[in-house]
Amino acid sequence: MNNGKFVLPGDLVGIAEEFLAGDGVYEEGGKLIASVTGVVEIDEKAKRISVRPLAGVPAKIKKGDFVVGRVTDVRESIALVELSRVKPNETREVSNGGMAIIHISNVRKEYVKDMNEEFSPLDIIKARVLDERTLQLSTVGRRLGVIKSICPHCRIPLRRNGDALECPKCKKKFKKKISEDYGTGVL
Repeated sequence: MNNGKFVLPGDLVGIAEEFLAGDGVYEEGGKLIASVTGVVEIDEKAKRISVRPLAGVPAKIKKGDFVVGRVTDVRESIALVELSRVKPNETREVSNGGMAIIHISNVRKEYVKDMNEEFSPLDIIKARVLDERTLQLSTVGRRLGVIKSICPHCRIPLRRNGDALECPKCKKKFKKKISEDYGTGVL
């Protein structure tokens, strides 16, 4: 394979007997295959072949990252969250995203009795990654928690009213784990 050659995902870039798979490359059946569009880079000393991406690649989630996602389900002791963005790279989708979990013990510093009082399906939340392999999240902290929510009855955005959220139409109030950035548009 030529150093500097332009490749597309799925292109053969080398043989596993000759090189190790670097960034942007995966091994399949002894062949090294490009996983991104880019330019081949060969490190002869390390015997590693990589593909330097030409376009922005999806952000990879790591422990300590801040993520934005949508709550899809709330159960007795967990909330399921579909991840969409990594801060501060919120313009790029996540590559190792999917379904993440917020355990009841990671919602806030104080004791949480009922997860349904903290989150609802369709809530948009901001959280910190505790474990990138199991996608465990935490909303402990003032800037973490729900950043956007809709009324489950009226289907319109809730407004912050002190420590609760209120529907401007039906006037129902909801106690949630609210981020101090709720309603500001700040991710």
